Amino acid sequence: MMFGLSILGLCSFAMDVYETGSRVGNILTLILTAVAFKFILASILPKVPYNTLIDYYILYSTFQLGFMTFLSLIPSLFTDEETGVIVNYDIGYIALAMILFGLFVWYLYALFAIRNNSNASKEVKPIDGKNWYNFKFVTPHFLMDESVKVDFLCINK
Repeated sequence: MMFGLSILGLCSFAMDVYETGSRVGNILTLILTAVAFKFILASILPKVPYNTLIDYYILYSTFQLGFMTFLSLIPSLFTDEETGVIVNYDIGYIALAMILFGLFVWYLYALFAIRNNSNASKEVKPIDGKNWYNFKFVTPHFLMDESVKVDFLCINK
């Protein structure tokens, strides 16, 4: 979904170079859609106290759309229309490369994280009458002197 929104952001480079309002409006609409998608995912996925791989990709895609907003304004700064069109194409290719590079890096990071996490491939077997939840806790700054370690929390039904 976020990859599709990023690709749709490239449509602003297909618009007329001097229609800055339409270009910026197009990308800002996509940013709002990305934020709404993030809220939908947050309501569906389990709440964890750290960023997951999908969170990192969504954050990168949202940043990327914001940066594309800035990039879409650059061609309108040129007074010569031919130069503005050439710069527009070049910046469009840079934005496409940025999208594909981000997807590639995220994919490699996901493969690396899955390979190095020995628990990622293990099947979770439920125990009758109990639900097991695994949390990662971070010690707050005001408790740094005390050692607090909680690895597993068992909640009985």
